[in-house]
Amino acid sequence: MQELKIELPNPKTEQLRFGDWRQAHGQNWLDRIKQVIGYDLVLSKHQKELLKQYYEKNLSIMECINKSQLAIEQKQEIEKTLFLPTQSNDI
Repeated sequence: MQELKIELPNPKTEQLRFGDWRQAHGQNWLDRIKQVIGYDLVLSKHQKELLKQYYEKNLSIMECINKSQLAIEQKQEIEKTLFLPTQSNDI
């Protein structure tokens, strides 16, 4: 999943690039996600909203980390664990 995440341009800071990338590679990227997780996700409207909120909050966290005065090792450790799944049953 981390490798797939790296391929995705930031839609907030790279809007034009993201739009072009989405048109050219979006479906293939989604197909690869389905392969990694083992099935096709069909999300409810509520689940989609939660996923969007999760993504946006993680972007904000990453911006704060990048602007912080933390040592590079600390930043890398936070980034490495930031996108790990939770044990929540909310979704």
